[in-house]
Amino acid sequence: RFEETADGFEHHLKELMGEDVVIDIRVADGTKDGCDKIMQQLMADNDDLIVAEGTAALQSASEATKDKPIIGAAVTDFIVAGGVSSVDEPGGNVSGVSDLPPMVTQKDAVRALAGDGSIGIVFDQNERGARFQSELMEKFMDDDGMDWTEYRFDGAGELESVLEKACDECGTLYLPADNTLAMNMSLVREISVRKGVKVFTAEKGMCLPGGLATISVDYYELGVRAADMAYDALVYGTEKGRDMYNIGDGEEDDEDDEDDDRGDLSKTSIERVKDTANR
Repeated sequence: RFEETADGFEHHLKELMGEDVVIDIRVADGTKDGCDKIMQQLMADNDDLIVAEGTAALQSASEATKDKPIIGAAVTDFIVAGGVSSVDEPGGNVSGVSDLPPMVTQKDAVRALAGDGSIGIVFDQNERGARFQSELMEKFMDDDGMDWTEYRFDGAGELESVLEKACDECGTLYLPADNTLAMNMSLVREISVRKGVKVFTAEKGMCLPGGLATISVDYYELGVRAADMAYDALVYGTEKGRDMYNIGDGEEDDEDDEDDDRGDLSKTSIERVKDTANR
């Protein structure tokens, strides 16, 4: 999902700003320490804006700077990740686009898939976004009287044994957007197929290599929406951008009042992509 988000962001931002915009893509190992190291490099480079994909990346970015604009993308919950005080009015230098999927629709799909059987919810307890999404799904399932069991694992080393246990005890698995699971979907597929267990994933990038069904956000569109936010932050939200594009000079811009808050991330609400991709 991160690759699709990056593609959508890069392509759309170049459409908006031209080929001269420089986009420096750095790939971490998915850990907070790995993201911290990359953020140190980016801060040394003195880039104008930071785009952070995923919870760990957003945590690192928001800890590293309170001044540079930060756009979070493919982040499930911004308050859980940190850096914002409110979804409607973040209050600082962070905003972005959430990849929280349509949870109630997913719950209904899992119910149809499981029938009267038991459901296992599997996630890495170290991933805050996956934990948040799982707990939210559990609440929706409780409200609907569904039979579920939670299976937490502590890193990739515990994944196989937890999957074996979950597949022995449940006929259907729900997997939230989880980096550890995403990198090990071949293992999920091997165990679930061998034991005849149906797997519903929260995003399509996990479903394609090892799931049965998904209802997922469109991550390319998520990147496009993040690029729109980045454009506003760069062009309208900084003095450098306003000078470069002659914004607010009182002569060419007839919408000064409407543009006062444009690009101000402290007042730019967190968005959600509602378009879905089904398999």
